[in-house]
Amino acid sequence: MNSKLLVASLIASLAVCASAQRYGEYVKDEVLVKFKPGSQISATIANNKLGARVVDYNDAIGFTTIKLPPMVSVPAAVSYYSKLDFVEYAEPNGIVHVTFTPNDPGWGNQWGPKKIKCPEAWDITQGSSSVRIAICDTGIDKDHPDLASKIVLGKNFTSGDANAWDDGFGHGSHTAGIAAAITNNGIGVAGVGFNCSLMAAKVLDNGGSGTWAWVASGITWATDNGADAINLSLGASSGSSTLLNAVNYAWNNNVVIAAAAGNNGNTAAFYPAFYTNCIAVAASNSADGKPSWSTYGSWVEVAAPGQSIYSTWKNNSYVYSDGTSMASPHVAGEAGLLWAHLGTGVSNSIIRSRIEQSADPVGSWVVYGRINCFKALNQGETVKEFAPTGFGTVQGTKRGGNIASLAADDENKLWISSNKPDFTTAKIEWYAETVVSYPGTLTKLEIQLQALTLPADTCDVYLLNFNTGVLDYKGTMSLVSSDTTQTIAVTSGLSDYVVDGYTVAYFAVSGPSLVEMRTDQVIFRTFSQ
Repeated sequence: MNSKLLVASLIASLAVCASAQRYGEYVKDEVLVKFKPGSQISATIANNKLGARVVDYNDAIGFTTIKLPPMVSVPAAVSYYSKLDFVEYAEPNGIVHVTFTPNDPGWGNQWGPKKIKCPEAWDITQGSSSVRIAICDTGIDKDHPDLASKIVLGKNFTSGDANAWDDGFGHGSHTAGIAAAITNNGIGVAGVGFNCSLMAAKVLDNGGSGTWAWVASGITWATDNGADAINLSLGASSGSSTLLNAVNYAWNNNVVIAAAAGNNGNTAAFYPAFYTNCIAVAASNSADGKPSWSTYGSWVEVAAPGQSIYSTWKNNSYVYSDGTSMASPHVAGEAGLLWAHLGTGVSNSIIRSRIEQSADPVGSWVVYGRINCFKALNQGETVKEFAPTGFGTVQGTKRGGNIASLAADDENKLWISSNKPDFTTAKIEWYAETVVSYPGTLTKLEIQLQALTLPADTCDVYLLNFNTGVLDYKGTMSLVSSDTTQTIAVTSGLSDYVVDGYTVAYFAVSGPSLVEMRTDQVIFRTFSQ
């Protein structure tokens, strides 16, 4: 069939189901519905029409738990019930989980991880030892019971020897504990990155000072040795080409860099945080306000807890400390959780985007807001389902009247058959269209079909290529005489098939004795980062 004629034939479209709203995690075959008082008969008819059944009723507040048949999705059912004038509300039966609380005795002193929703985030992932967070600082206390087993590699750039340990200042040990102290071990404190590993790059001496050469070498060493995230709780008021090149080297090798924005209490640039390929981190207090000493401004991406932060210190101890130095490792730890959750095969730009876009607003003193680990993880891969906004039959007749009358009986069903009862070879062709939407970058499109044919046959699926004007074959589904659900996924050339959020799928079924094809559900699913 000429694809241009197919496009021109999109004239019989009818809204059959509202686009599926994005919900959180929910039971896949249940919805909660509250029917208005006095509507028991109408409710029974509505349930029977959908093929659904009541499995529980809460008398105290009057909601009903309804089990759905296999061919009806939760979003479609919510849409169906919500349109009925005797329904007060309809919603998915959401799933909740216990919130993880670590057993570290210092947890009660750690307002920071609680503020950025780490317990909720740890219900999703507790990090991974294969994810490495490099601490470019004064080193890390190699004997600290809350840090020692986390350190997988270390190097000293201040003296050229192998002693990368924090044996005089304590600053590096403090930032390391914030990022990834050993968690839930009954000792000390919890680290944001939980199970993530630590790398110790000693680029500051025992007085807390260093050179650009040391810092740049620490960054490149960490990058070359598998760091996924680098924390830079250090800086100066002037930049360096050497430092900029090191930051860009790490970024170009898929590393996320969190850098302290400075403690100058103004908007002045602070390096390396000011560089484009660093996430500049300001400090926030427990009320989500800006401490007077924190640097801020239009170049500072996010804020993180940085005032009265309790963490590990040198000589096996724990202390409170203030500064954007304490804020930055919260972000490095968050990056570690994201790497563990999404896999290190994703790009650092996705990790960075998750950190920034999921931040909670705290005011105009930072660009995005104060970080939220749970939202960054739960943002996850956005998946949306969309029932077709229209059906059209290219060849064949429609059983049960026209599309409008059919949809009035069942909003989610199309039933068609061949237009020749005495055929030797039958062919049914039809299409489904919808307007889809997605945030961020589209990574996959799925066409999910639940259907049957009489007798068993195959269904070829095509997507209209808007750039070439032809139908591109995407796969074949084997259909039998009972409802089966199959999915075809498209991961490449997506810009050819989704234009301005509009997608057309074309189906062709043919066989020597084909009688009919019944379609109970077609769903377009988009996956995006």
